Amino acid sequence: MTLVWDDPASTANASLTLVNDVDLWLVAPDGTTIHYPWKLDASSPATAATRGVDATNNVEQVVVSNPTPGRWQVKVY
Repeated sequence: MTLVWDDPASTANASLTLVNDVDLWLVAPDGTTIHYPWKLDASSPATAATRGVDATNNVEQVVVSNPTPGRWQVKVY
């Protein structure tokens, strides 16, 4: 699942350029397993992506390789 949104320009020389930090999580049918989006480390772009809360991008993607059957919850914060 991918979430994308338009974000207004930040102020000049802002330390964080994302104005609206929106987070996407998928909660498995067991109600406790949370799948987080992929994220990159901007200070080390050659490092492989990890999963976690992303506070720097306006595109978030959660991939579940082997989803369990049942009712999933999509959380957008």
